[in-house]
Amino acid sequence: MDSSLIVFYLFFLVGVYTSADEDKRCERPEQMSYGHFVIVNVTEFAHGTTIKYICGPGYRMESLVDTRTCSGGRWDTPLPACEEITCKQQEPKHVRIVAGTPSTFPPFKVKHSLSFQCSSSELIMTGPSTITCGDDGEWSSPFPTCSDKSKCDPPPVIEFADLMVPPNSEYQLNERVEYFCRRFYTMSSGSVMTCGKGRWIGEVKCLISTCKNNFKGNDKTQEDY
Repeated sequence: MDSSLIVFYLFFLVGVYTSADEDKRCERPEQMSYGHFVIVNVTEFAHGTTIKYICGPGYRMESLVDTRTCSGGRWDTPLPACEEITCKQQEPKHVRIVAGTPSTFPPFKVKHSLSFQCSSSELIMTGPSTITCGDDGEWSSPFPTCSDKSKCDPPPVIEFADLMVPPNSEYQLNERVEYFCRRFYTMSSGSVMTCGKGRWIGEVKCLISTCKNNFKGNDKTQEDY
């Protein structure tokens, strides 16, 4: 047989089979759990039709490929799968979960919220006390942490006493303040308090004086209030 006829015959067969494949339609594709598909191009699931699968709210695509194309009457890839979105549980030190919506236990799904407290009143929290699981599987903020207090609020008000200098808004660890007693009162204890891990350490107490000579020589205790 002439070689040119053989080539012609082969091209004819390829064309016939190709035409036959293109005439084959695919069956309606399966619906995936927790998602749906949309048709990207062509219609009615004919040869060459591509569909794309989309996961529903609270779920994300677990499969690497989220599309399928009709080829020769069959879909070219397996049915994709969706997985539920959850946020990871963390275990920060000195922090406890005190409330949760809907619960304080995992799995922590999208919009799940947690509220925290420090495990001791001697500790101070850094970070938000409530966080929420987002659509991306990440918490709205990192879990808070609790650690020893390193600063003190303004020193306490002592009856019949005043500070030597006006108070600051906060004090560093080991920073000291000194008090003096008002007129007609004398110091019955120490005059200094020290900032220690978020609380003031020391005792300052002023008692009414029984001897007027105690007021001489101290200008500040001579002031009228």
